[in-house]
Amino acid sequence: MKKNKIFVQDFYSYKNVVDMFGETTDDIKMLFNTPEKFKLILFSGGADVNPKLYGHESPDYLCHYSETRDALDIKI
Repeated sequence: MKKNKIFVQDFYSYKNVVDMFGETTDDIKMLFNTPEKFKLILFSGGADVNPKLYGHESPDYLCHYSETRDALDIKI
């Protein structure tokens, strides 16, 4: 039986949560090279999303975002 592929951000924290639904990986090159093989992408929690990405401003003390993580999530 062919298992669905699942891309998991923050792989080691969330891998076990979705293991039963398919073959999990954090291989981003595989995701970008063969996106049609993936049935699910799990974006884990963590830092906030930068409010500027949806046209808002927020004082830095209210929002703790990661520009690196935001850029990767957008690329995915």
